Amino acid sequence: MGKGVFTWNIQSGACPVSSDEVLIEIGYAPNVDAGPDLYTQGVARVRVQVEVNQPSIINWEPSIILDEIDQLVTYANIEETTELVVSATSEPFCTRQDTLKIRVLSPVEINTVFTPDGDDINDEWNIEGSESYPKMKVVVFNRWGAKVYESDDGYKTKFDGKHNGNLLPVSSYYYVIEFNDGITDPRDGNLTIIY
Repeated sequence: MGKGVFTWNIQSGACPVSSDEVLIEIGYAPNVDAGPDLYTQGVARVRVQVEVNQPSIINWEPSIILDEIDQLVTYANIEETTELVVSATSEPFCTRQDTLKIRVLSPVEINTVFTPDGDDINDEWNIEGSESYPKMKVVVFNRWGAKVYESDDGYKTKFDGKHNGNLLPVSSYYYVIEFNDGITDPRDGNLTIIY
């Protein structure tokens, strides 16, 4: 990185020498890191921060939801899943950018009773809002502590009241849900199967 003055000369036979100088500045684009994706539950005011490795002019977008668009640290007013773009420009106008996704997680409602009787009504255990938690892990135990169901794929495969292909008996079961999002506390409780 630096600057230099370069002089060029043109000479052609009997003509006088022509010359000029040009200033050339060489710079390097800054390294820009807005950090990993963030998660929030519902509408929130979220602190965001960018790290750069050299003095730079900062610009965050979309500006409409940000307190300050030209600071390393600012606050975003988030109502829905949003992607922020931050750019850093150093001398002489070398720019790089990074993106930061802030995901708004849906509230979770856990049904505590279901009826896997094959009538296509309430045949699977429903966890409303589970689609917001792609790393969610769900485990169900019987009253003796034996695991009868486990899903660590974000609850894409719903609990249908079966274990090893056989319907489980009418009873109370115990569930544990780990959201694995860094902010949501695990939940546990009782689940009842009736026919």
